[in-house]
Amino acid sequence: MLSRDVSKITQLTGDSAGFDYTKHTDRCSLVFVDGSHAYDYAKADTETALKLVSKDGIVIWHDYGIWPGVTAALEEIDKEKGLGLKNIKGTSLVYWKNE
Repeated sequence: MLSRDVSKITQLTGDSAGFDYTKHTDRCSLVFVDGSHAYDYAKADTETALKLVSKDGIVIWHDYGIWPGVTAALEEIDKEKGLGLKNIKGTSLVYWKNE
């Protein structure tokens, strides 16, 4: 059965260019990336998400296939790291499970 203890949920908001995520490294079971659409931001946000996600955690990105910067950054990182990112058909969402 899924835990419904919302006290375990911590929402982090802010400008990802200056936010200190250090204490959250390898601790997040779900990372949802919906930030700037610029390539450099999307790439940096993706690198951060990959550091934050825990073993068996999931990263979900928004705006894939809609914004060129997001799409290019995700495709480049997927190719470089061989992640096997998956687009949810009919949406602008992409996900990856850290196994």
